[in-house]
Amino acid sequence: MWSGSEGRGRWGWLLALLALGGMGYLMVQDLYSLGETVVRAGGKKIPMTVENVLISRVISGDHWIIQAPLLEKISGEVQGVSLDIRVSFSGKGGGAAFQAERGLFREDGGELRFWAIKGVASMDHREGFFEAPEALWAPARDEVSFPRGLQILLDGATLRGGEGVLRRDGALSLWGKVSGAWQERD
Repeated sequence: MWSGSEGRGRWGWLLALLALGGMGYLMVQDLYSLGETVVRAGGKKIPMTVENVLISRVISGDHWIIQAPLLEKISGEVQGVSLDIRVSFSGKGGGAAFQAERGLFREDGGELRFWAIKGVASMDHREGFFEAPEALWAPARDEVSFPRGLQILLDGATLRGGEGVLRRDGALSLWGKVSGAWQERD
């Protein structure tokens, strides 16, 4: 198992991923605030669908933008496809962006799950890239877990793990076929 916690400087950009999950949660709450509109046809529930969604918010001075071509709500779940989430950090410099092929929020557990995630984060004149097949953000645990692995590229280093967890304090733990490589940059 590899575990690291080097504060905001080294892993601060990873906190952006955790914050992105929180923003996705807020986006879904906006959709739920529309109320439970259920239409029935032939005894079956028809999902409420919102197309071409663009949400822009300022939270704690940071500017967030979320785009999705389609969000659907039915039976306590909101699903989205082709999600694009971006944030610009005010006063701190930098920002983050990630894309997910699909996202799901379950109202009962308050969990937000993304599939096929690719993203980039920049902070303190450094840029890092991340990729994961799946990410799960659980507000109660205040962490993002990567049950099917995670890959991070930062400053010439590549870290991979079969599973991983990122906590709000910036601590990243990887286990299950963990590997790392470092290439000196010119």
